[in-house]
Amino acid sequence: MPHETFDALFAEAPAAQKEALQRFWLEHSRQERVIANARWSYLRVGQGRRTVILLPHALAPADFWFHLAGALAPHYNCLIPDGYALQRVYDADLICEALVHILEAEGGFSATVIAHGAGGSIGQFLLQRYPHRVQHLVLSHSVALDHQAPMPLRAWRPLLGWAPWALLQPRLASALAPDMPAGMRWSAFARAYLRWITQDLDRETVQRFLQAEETMRQRFALRPAVESGWPGRVLAIASTDDPLSHYSLAPLRERYPRCRAVAWNAGGHWAPLLFPQHLADQVRRFMADGPSLAQRDLSA
Repeated sequence: MPHETFDALFAEAPAAQKEALQRFWLEHSRQERVIANARWSYLRVGQGRRTVILLPHALAPADFWFHLAGALAPHYNCLIPDGYALQRVYDADLICEALVHILEAEGGFSATVIAHGAGGSIGQFLLQRYPHRVQHLVLSHSVALDHQAPMPLRAWRPLLGWAPWALLQPRLASALAPDMPAGMRWSAFARAYLRWITQDLDRETVQRFLQAEETMRQRFALRPAVESGWPGRVLAIASTDDPLSHYSLAPLRERYPRCRAVAWNAGGHWAPLLFPQHLADQVRRFMADGPSLAQRDLSA
């Protein structure tokens, strides 16, 4: 089916917001490395001495983090791979090995890992397998991996087996964000961005992404726990109107003794797109070990 142009999709978004994304594209060229016969694409943003790995949702490109990367760039070296489904690598161990390879290739040994949504599945695996590589972990609207963790696109799984993709694909963005609130400063941009990043997805990518998430939930529980001896801290952020992540705040606090759990009162699963400045403030204060901004009313 024909793709919609950037200008058409973002017609209702404020000019300053879409221009910020376009400027990010112009200022940051992609890096590519072949790791274990897979071609990995990522961005390097900032020149700070401390390293941060930003993991977007598995179905999102690196530019999902354009606002947060810009906020961190003055003091951090940000490494931002595309989501693992866009890399066409679905095995958690291989993904973690690739992240370590990229980290070392960019002159780092360990990093603070910041992840959104399904990117948080990889963040938790990376900490479990390579705790010495993870300084701190920020999970924004991610589930705590276990057998009870809710699955994204649960209602779509049977449809992917038989429904024509031409009918499903135009509905994918709204299926990923069924409760995207309107009337907020970034609402039009967020809706346009999700439509922009999903129009190139195909049936196989979505199916394999869902299979990978299910496998990770099963495998994670079988690995030995490392949390008690790990010296880092965890920031877990969820929204009360996000059924995927809000359930996970309690189990994450139980799993990680040094976990700060923060509940936002709006935004759904894609709240980082709706409240990018609030997320940036929250992350920077956490990394500086400052006071939390958890109580701000986001619906105002």
